[in-house]
Amino acid sequence: FHRIYKIWTITEGDGKEKEREALFNTQIHDFAEAAQEAFSDPSHQKLLLGDPFFRDSLLQSAQMIVPYATWLPIYIKNLDIYPSVGQNQQKPSNLAAIVRQKRVKEKEVEDTVTALDSNGRIVERLDGYKLRIIRYQNNNPGITDLVEPDKRDNQIVNQILKSLEISMEIDLPKILLKYIHGIHDLPKKERHKLELPLLREVVIQAAKKCCNLQNTCEVEWLESGKPVVRGLDDNHLEISLAHDGRLCLCTAGNAPQGCDIAPVTSRNRQNWTSLLGKNQDTLLNTLIDGTDHLDRAGTRIWAATEALRKAYGNIDALFEIVGKENDAVLFRAKTSKGSIFVLTISVNLTRGPGRIIALTVQKSVQSETALLQPEPSEYEELLDTAYFETNRKGPQGQTVFIHRFPVTFRPNAQLSRTVYFSNYFFWIGEIREAFLWPILKKVRQQFATGKWGSVTNYSYIKILGEATAQDKIEIRLWSSGNGGPADSTMDLTFDILKQKKDDTYERIAWLEQQVTWVSILDKGIVKPEPYPAYYSGLIKNILPQYEAPNSPDPMPEFLLDLAGQVANDKEEYRAPAGPAIRPVLYEQIIETSLDHSNLAGNIYFANYYAWQGQTRDRYFFQLIPKYFYGTGEKGELLCIESRVDHLREAMPFDRILITMALKSLKVASALFYFEYFRLDPDGTRLKLAYGEQNTVWTTRNSEGKPEPKPFPSPVQKAFSRAVAY
Repeated sequence: FHRIYKIWTITEGDGKEKEREALFNTQIHDFAEAAQEAFSDPSHQKLLLGDPFFRDSLLQSAQMIVPYATWLPIYIKNLDIYPSVGQNQQKPSNLAAIVRQKRVKEKEVEDTVTALDSNGRIVERLDGYKLRIIRYQNNNPGITDLVEPDKRDNQIVNQILKSLEISMEIDLPKILLKYIHGIHDLPKKERHKLELPLLREVVIQAAKKCCNLQNTCEVEWLESGKPVVRGLDDNHLEISLAHDGRLCLCTAGNAPQGCDIAPVTSRNRQNWTSLLGKNQDTLLNTLIDGTDHLDRAGTRIWAATEALRKAYGNIDALFEIVGKENDAVLFRAKTSKGSIFVLTISVNLTRGPGRIIALTVQKSVQSETALLQPEPSEYEELLDTAYFETNRKGPQGQTVFIHRFPVTFRPNAQLSRTVYFSNYFFWIGEIREAFLWPILKKVRQQFATGKWGSVTNYSYIKILGEATAQDKIEIRLWSSGNGGPADSTMDLTFDILKQKKDDTYERIAWLEQQVTWVSILDKGIVKPEPYPAYYSGLIKNILPQYEAPNSPDPMPEFLLDLAGQVANDKEEYRAPAGPAIRPVLYEQIIETSLDHSNLAGNIYFANYYAWQGQTRDRYFFQLIPKYFYGTGEKGELLCIESRVDHLREAMPFDRILITMALKSLKVASALFYFEYFRLDPDGTRLKLAYGEQNTVWTTRNSEGKPEPKPFPSPVQKAFSRAVAY
């Protein structure tokens, strides 16, 4: 791949007429020269198919148009070689080449790669070149990032700095990065012309933080080459600028500014000592003994020295390390002007080698202790919460068991950083079992015999709102009835609410569930049995006391109209009636363990909804992986209804196959059908459960509210192929 020496264009493609492709330059060498480069033994230096390094550049070029994954070649239909080019040539031939993506099917990609000489004649062509994706790389740049990397690289650097600002107790300047290729080689006047917009932008950002930018200000250069800001009157703002061969860095703040950006450069120890000076040897050794290799340590010290010089001029100073975190090092230089701090970070950006960025920074006046240790009064909102409560305000006069709790980090797994739908089922499981607290010891003892248990027959949820971190949730539990064989089946209702700042409520979900008390006859085989007396005595309180509808109290429901907006859309597909729902879009096997179990010893019911989400998300991720980067700016799939009906129990260490089929499709919504099978050692499948999930593809409006939008083009095409198959 080292033969790829220039990339002209990378085209994203639109999934329709416009193909994903890249145009680049590569080289083919004389075959004898390539053979010597490949093999030292002369007896091995006969290459039947020509220069292998040139061909490797054609094979590797596919990575440019699938940057979000790691792949391996698996098949080439035709390899066309025209041997007139490259043989017996004294100089390498420069060739133009183009790689085009012809089709994508699940985890396989098919490309065509063509190399041409300067007269437009084909030199070599790979046709039907197939690759298999073996790993998705979520943090890799996308095609747009490769072409226009500024946004991604600024996000990378600012995310690192934002974390360090708190952990290292420092105040950071405003910082901006921009690719300006060849800036080093330009005359000063042309260079300043390109740098000026970047400096103006960082000044505007910094002025918002520390100045009242009512007057116009200008950036000028001193004779020394240092940029300065004019026109801010009494407001003090300083700037600094640095660049390597292609990347420009600038900072602005109300303290002396110095910055540097330096590609990690390879030198031997003697050369680094000559460059840095012998007085830096101790520091160099300390960095190498830590996490840095020689070249990164040397580049780090060099960049820190340059940043210090730009801020304070040529002053004598020795650095000492006063802070380290991951690949960041905070230096302190003791000088005649006092202690000066320089932060250095090691980053891998979209283009080019690893780099060191160095910035002069100020120690924060407010200590980390003050930031992370709030006053006791700040916990009053949590301390005053009545986490469990009962009242007799059920819709049929029954007792309502209430659980309140705050939302923290883990449940907010939706791309928009809101609560992921499967968490509601784990939450209601907790309150369902907390209700049994007065008899929980007896239940535990009876379940521990392995002969008794409680099974979930079905659960159904309608999602009507959203919650996120620091929201306070209130779940209200009651029973709407009891019956079934042995009178041991109970219908439960869970009203899931979000408490607002004004102490009013908003409904985020309504959930119904049916459970049965059973005896356990064999692995996964149960029989309904009457409740024990101690159990009956407790549950009678939450059963209906008189006849009335089991309906919720009226209150706001943020997402109620989302389902309404897609309800009347025309169906584009409806699976034919019959025992099997087709087409099956995706399937996966779950290897269960004790982690999926509970006090009753079976597989806990909420796992079935987590597996729905995993199966659904994996299908969408393989089609549109770049949509899963960020916080849902390109759109996200929301679950508005979900249900699972259980046929028999699963037990720990069962292998469970989950299949997802398309039952109904509209422009912006899809109803998926799930089946759960136990895979026995002899290969037979035993059906455990089935379920459905109603989903809507959404983007957020200016107020942050989800609105239905057509599925992305790759998803539409995948649905069409599946339906037509």
